[in-house]
Amino acid sequence: MIGGFELKELRDLYRRILLDECMPFWFQYGVDHDLGGFYSTVNRDGSLDGTDKRGWQQGRGIFIFSRCYNSFDPDPRYLEAARRGRDFALRFGRDSRGDWVANLTAKGEVLEDSTSIFSDIYMVQGLAELFNADHDQQNLDVAVSTCKRIQDRIMDPQFCHSLSVYTEPHRTNGVWFFFLGALTSLLEILPDSELESYANYAVEAMLEEHLDTDTSLFIETLTPQAERFSDRRGLEVMPGHSAEACKALMDEAIRTKNGTLFNQSVGILRSHYEAGWDPVYGGIYFLTDIRDSSPIDSSKNAWQQVEFMGSLMQAYEHTYADWASEYYGQVHRWAFKHLPDKKYGLWHQLADRKGSPPLKSASRDMYHFPRTFMGNIQSLHRQIELNGQESTAFTRKVSE
Repeated sequence: MIGGFELKELRDLYRRILLDECMPFWFQYGVDHDLGGFYSTVNRDGSLDGTDKRGWQQGRGIFIFSRCYNSFDPDPRYLEAARRGRDFALRFGRDSRGDWVANLTAKGEVLEDSTSIFSDIYMVQGLAELFNADHDQQNLDVAVSTCKRIQDRIMDPQFCHSLSVYTEPHRTNGVWFFFLGALTSLLEILPDSELESYANYAVEAMLEEHLDTDTSLFIETLTPQAERFSDRRGLEVMPGHSAEACKALMDEAIRTKNGTLFNQSVGILRSHYEAGWDPVYGGIYFLTDIRDSSPIDSSKNAWQQVEFMGSLMQAYEHTYADWASEYYGQVHRWAFKHLPDKKYGLWHQLADRKGSPPLKSASRDMYHFPRTFMGNIQSLHRQIELNGQESTAFTRKVSE
């Protein structure tokens, strides 16, 4: 059991939501079946709030449909959606330097240039997963060349993320762990010493620069010199992002058979859960203050909850730690109590501190929600097969 739930019960629940609700919704409403690619803003009822195709969404869509095809449902329509998304992105989505643009019209006209490095990172992740499905060498070639451009860009002292809160050059933990996750996926397919060096650097940046050793919490944003900002940014911890960071570190630790890194990542995850969990209303805060874990932003959006569900599941699989089981049960119950959309199915994406959605709910999440459920289904399947025996991911058991 985990969190008071039977493993088979959870696996079957996640599989039903993924295959009977999530993937059919996105195939019907999120895919441009005429021109290829994926729409960015799909409302609760499946209607479109515009026909833009953001760069993030193209990589995400390729990844989600490829992974579902590879591991859960070999529906040829899913592979076709991923391939046509790739073809659309390759035709319209890169500038002359090979960087991926941030937003396109439905027909592929550029609305926003290559301002977001996440467009590039998601594309690497998507192309790596698509290669596992169709073995097209072009997927790997483009993914590798994109990684090299990403590394060049984020090492530039003038690097600045495109989100509105980032108005001056900085280093952000979000970029490091997203890039590490994409590199881990690519390196599992294609061993490469240069890509390996990028992954090592990302791990070092996270653990040696962003991690506060006194609290075992990640400071999300630093100056280009890897120092803290003197304003509020120097205090901000983003628990949901940090859960993703720990998951990326755990995945890399499993790939490299590094039990020490895995163990450290699990400890950091525990610190962020305890700092991010609301002791009054439950749920994970969006932003907390590193000094006392008080909320800076008390909203509790769906992606933050599901990222802890995924990272805690992986931590428990390889440690059987009682606290990981307990915390998993807490966040699962909170999320399934507050976030399901009773009218249209799936989940609301936004919630306030008490867990109530806004009057006008946000567009659906193509990425965090299905990705976590996919990962948890696979983890639960492995746990069921192990039947309480020690994980075989490492040569020695990772301690609590």
